[in-house]
Order: sequence, then structure tokens, then C-alpha cells
Amino acid sequence: MRHLLLGLFLLTAAAPAGASEQLRMLVTRELPRYGYTDVDVRALTIEQVAAIHHALHSDHYSESEKRAMLRSALGGRQSLRGLLSGR
Repeated sequence: MRHLLLGLFLLTAAAPAGASEQLRMLVTRELPRYGYTDVDVRALTIEQVAAIHHALHSDHYSESEKRAMLRSALGGRQSLRGLLSGR
């Protein structure tokens, strides 16, 4: 999985601005399906957007695994990062 995410990151980092905006639009459209209606996708890093897109469109993960990956990528109180930092 690490190699896949690295490849996706390199692809999005090298992509023109229009491609990253299209990726952001796709993620914005799909996050509400998982209960994330108040996320400003424009404020996320391209790495976060790529990780979210990968999680949403991978056939290798169950719905609960996808939700866990979304929590982790988005941060906040429900993620490990949020629990450790208290935010």
C-alpha cells in the first residue's frame, strides 16, 4: 500500500494544477457519502486529497477500513493524530 500511495502522491505532485483541482472536486463530491459534510477540501494538502481518493476508490478495503482511512487522512479528534494532540 505504501508504494501505491507514493505513486499516487508522485502522480498528483507532478500533475498540472487543473488535475489536482479535478481530484479535489471528486473528493468533495464523495466525502458526504461517508458523513463528512463540513470538510473544506481546498484546505487539505494534495497528499491528504490523494490518500482520501485512494481510500474511496480502492476495492481492497471494507467500508469500515475506508472510514478509518478517511478519519486518519482528515485528522481531527477521531484520528490518532487528533487523540494524541487533543485537537
